[in-house]
Amino acid sequence: MIITKLAGGLGNQMFQYAIARNLARKNFHTKIFLDISFLENSVQSDIFTKRDYELAEFNIKAYTTNIDSVEKFLETKLTFTDKLLKRDYIYIREKGLEFEDGVLRLRGNIFLEGHWASERYFSDIKNLLIKDFNLRTNGSEKYLEYLSRINKSRTVAIHVRRGDYITNKLANKFHGTCDIAYYQRSIDLIRERAKPDYLFVFSDDMGWCKKQFIGKEFVFVEGTNAHEDMMLMKNCAHNIIANSTFSWWGAWLNENTNKIVIAPKSWFKDAKVEIKDLLPEGWIKL
Repeated sequence: MIITKLAGGLGNQMFQYAIARNLARKNFHTKIFLDISFLENSVQSDIFTKRDYELAEFNIKAYTTNIDSVEKFLETKLTFTDKLLKRDYIYIREKGLEFEDGVLRLRGNIFLEGHWASERYFSDIKNLLIKDFNLRTNGSEKYLEYLSRINKSRTVAIHVRRGDYITNKLANKFHGTCDIAYYQRSIDLIRERAKPDYLFVFSDDMGWCKKQFIGKEFVFVEGTNAHEDMMLMKNCAHNIIANSTFSWWGAWLNENTNKIVIAPKSWFKDAKVEIKDLLPEGWIKL
């Protein structure tokens, strides 16, 4: 059994699921449980953005559970199904942002806690994850309209993350935002290399985007939900991402073998924070 503790928004939850999915496969396809206790028990504040469980819209292969106390769980019985289970668990907490090779060699019952933001934890099961991270439903009418336009033309997905990166003091201090100069350089480069017909803009601050991106080639994606937006980003030919795990996944799931992905080389405000395992090889860093 693999248990992974969920925290953060959709992109972070996808990382936490992805490593669990790979470990479950390596452990004879054992079951995956998603611990949603942190999501359910956390409280919104001016320095913390409360998130909900967001993976249910996808075709994931996992069950949810609520473990209030890891320490208590590791030494007592807990009901997962209709019977009590008591097992020995390997509890592993992520040490930092760098890839930890030994985690993938773990065998047995494993409890994971961390972000695990590197494709190196799951790149060998990309085909499985592409299937898992697909919509359970056909999507809304608006989504299908955008998807049809994307499939009929040469397109680039541009993701602009602002929201709590602006309003949350702690997030702003740690993450910061990609400035307009980054997007202008990225657009110039992708126009030169790919000559797109349209640039589809995805953002949690569309008002800001409409003031910055001027031209008939810009399409501002509105009226869709986060899961639909990720599928639309995935289906664009190329991606310009923000310092956001949400758009990271939109680009990573993109199956275009000739895709161009442009990412910010400064993922955090502190440029000294090591991100060598975060951005896949081949992605252009600006």
